[in-house]
Amino acid sequence: MLEGLIRRHHRCSLQQLWKAITMYDTGVWDGYPDDPQKSDWHWVEGADGLRPLLWRGDDWPEPVDRGEWQDGFAVLSVHDVSRGRYHGPIAMQPRLAALFRMRVLTGAI
Repeated sequence: MLEGLIRRHHRCSLQQLWKAITMYDTGVWDGYPDDPQKSDWHWVEGADGLRPLLWRGDDWPEPVDRGEWQDGFAVLSVHDVSRGRYHGPIAMQPRLAALFRMRVLTGAI
């Protein structure tokens, strides 16, 4: 089991690997994505099921909105999602990710 986990995370930092191992062992997630500095889409599973959430990292245009999750119009804190399960970033083509991000910024999502 641990071998597969290491294989999946072989290109990540030691901090990210340790986070993945402890989350795997304990089932506890701290509510932060693998790379909290980068705004990106991630799979998060909670009471509403598995869904994509947008993490607003340090590169988010509005500083006051950084460090939070967004699900459509709802803004979720790190604490709100930490009761869920993190499944990692969504592999999305850059053009499509930019389109989703623009729709979130303009309130179209």
